[in-house]
Amino acid sequence: MFGKIIIVIVIIGLTWGLVVNIPKTNAAAVVHDPLNAIINGITAGSATSLTVKEYVLDPIARAIARTLFNAAVSGIINKIQTGGRNGGPAFVQNWRNFQTDAQYRGEDVFRNILASTPLCNYVSTGIKRVFGANRSMPSTGQNLRADNFDPFTLRAACTMPANFNLTNYQNDFSGNGGWNAWSRMLEPQNNYYGLLFGSLDEAAKQRALEQSGDVNEATSGSGYTSIRDGCQDQLAGTGVAGPSQPSQARCVFMGQVFTPGDLLGKSAASTIDNDLGWITSSDEISEVIIAIGTAIVNRMVNLATSSPSNDYNSAPKADTSNSDGFFACINSCQKANDLSCQNNCAKAWGYNVPEASSTPPPDDEEPIPSPGEEPVSLLSDIQAERANYGTPMAPVQLSALLNAVAWRNQAAEWGLLSKPNGNNCPSTSGPIACDILFHKPSGLIYDVLIDSEGAATPTWGSGDPMDTSRWLAPVNP
Repeated sequence: MFGKIIIVIVIIGLTWGLVVNIPKTNAAAVVHDPLNAIINGITAGSATSLTVKEYVLDPIARAIARTLFNAAVSGIINKIQTGGRNGGPAFVQNWRNFQTDAQYRGEDVFRNILASTPLCNYVSTGIKRVFGANRSMPSTGQNLRADNFDPFTLRAACTMPANFNLTNYQNDFSGNGGWNAWSRMLEPQNNYYGLLFGSLDEAAKQRALEQSGDVNEATSGSGYTSIRDGCQDQLAGTGVAGPSQPSQARCVFMGQVFTPGDLLGKSAASTIDNDLGWITSSDEISEVIIAIGTAIVNRMVNLATSSPSNDYNSAPKADTSNSDGFFACINSCQKANDLSCQNNCAKAWGYNVPEASSTPPPDDEEPIPSPGEEPVSLLSDIQAERANYGTPMAPVQLSALLNAVAWRNQAAEWGLLSKPNGNNCPSTSGPIACDILFHKPSGLIYDVLIDSEGAATPTWGSGDPMDTSRWLAPVNP
């Protein structure tokens, strides 16, 4: 590509020089004024040389320099794209997964410690099975003691006699240590529950230590992670030597850092700055043409166009086509509490809106409890209404469900909770809480849906007191 550009520029430069700088002389001037002809020839030659320099030689030099610069930058960008953990970009793309990977690695470190600890034989199998500590690997050079003066391998080591047998002790108390053995078994390292709680505490320490280390590394590098010289592989248990192997997020022990994340971040930023500086330093049109030939925007995008990023971008997304159209329809309703319009939107976009309930409120009114007294549970009514809808439920559906249950129990003065601000659902009476039923006589509200924006699972627990001025009466569905 650069070769074609250079050829075109050379042709344009030579043509421009010949057309613009041909000395304007005539026959009379040549014959009658030889000195002027010589001067014109010299001037024309200088102008042509300047033209060739500006329009041919300078662009060629800058094109060659640009090619060399791109080769160096490509190496830096490639290292950033492929030198990170799991062979992906050397910067954090998903902070949650980044931190949980560190926690999981801390758990692997603990399993390695536990597998290497000499536990009492009568608790060893059970404890190691609980934590999955079925193998260990060399940990030479690793500091395993965390937040304690003694390592876990010492604190949890069995202190019972080497020939102690729990079955024999149970069968012959006096002949196998008696009360002395009993006293020792009360020590945490010598009994199951003491060792279990001690193991949970140590696992939490190792988990927190690994997470803290990763977060500090990425934070100090402005989101970039360091390139390491390999690690101790979790599955194979063999050391990986040399920088050709990308450092692994789930290594039991991370390798040594040989390129800090901060350096990678500054290198990436400098390549973008240099691209911009290349254009701003160009003072000729031909130089601008060469500069524009490099895709600066692509340089910025390239930092994340490695395969892990593509996998992330191409991962199945939540089906938002219906919900986007539904909410656009909702927003087109002229009034925020226009339930009829919102029901039509729900039907148009495939959401199930049940018809008006044909079940009248029960004739036998339940006793109205005193203020603060728990009313009768409405869980069965909530479950019956929930069966009319799919998952997930739209806001208008949540509102309809709550209203139907409250209407069915209006004799007991059940209603809705007014919620003009924050996350709410539309209703005829105004915005309401999407998962709350309000019992006015007792002044208690009940959260009746778990995860209303997702599964919307019916539930019933204890009520919480609420100002009755926020109580809203249900309307006939």
